[in-house]
Amino acid sequence: MTQEDKVVEKIKKLLELSSSPNEHEAQLAMDRAQDMLARYSINLSDHETKPEQIVEESYEWSGRIPQNNLHYIVSIVARIFSCEALKRMTAIKIVGMPTNIKVAHHAIDCILNQLRLDYEQEKSHYRSIAFFHSFWSGAVAGIQEKFTKQESKGTGLVVYDKVQAYLKTLHCGISKSLSNESDGYNAGITAGKQAEIRAGVNPQVQGNLLR
Repeated sequence: MTQEDKVVEKIKKLLELSSSPNEHEAQLAMDRAQDMLARYSINLSDHETKPEQIVEESYEWSGRIPQNNLHYIVSIVARIFSCEALKRMTAIKIVGMPTNIKVAHHAIDCILNQLRLDYEQEKSHYRSIAFFHSFWSGAVAGIQEKFTKQESKGTGLVVYDKVQAYLKTLHCGISKSLSNESDGYNAGITAGKQAEIRAGVNPQVQGNLLR
């Protein structure tokens, strides 16, 4: 196992703890995860012989979701880990340092898998054609409300500033959010607010809204 793998595994464990029902413990774990990732990335970027560079990596998810909503969710979660998301044609790219992207990719997968389960459960309660789009729009709003306060801060801003400098060379705009129809939108907001960054979520595991 490489040094990077060891750091990423430690961060994943801290992210699991950030799902604690104890708000203080959850915030402490998230702060530690962000700080550990930022310090590791800064050390690599300052390495004299082989500095870590800002890169772009594609993000793909196998679930069914409107592309714009996927882009917004990736953007919101990526910023927690000092990354940004770009939309290039139909492809979504995560921009950042390689280790940060790896952690962001893991976190986004965890959240989207939970949301997919919640969507499958909630859609059975409604017959609206608009439910699909409104749910995912609501999920964006819920995730934004929950995770925006976790965006890079402190040491992480050093890394994030480097990402922003890279984006300026590309003249790229950054995503905000969107909204939609009531039933699905409200269900999506609830699912987004309850989303946690924890592994082990798959189609056989219950989502946060399953009753």
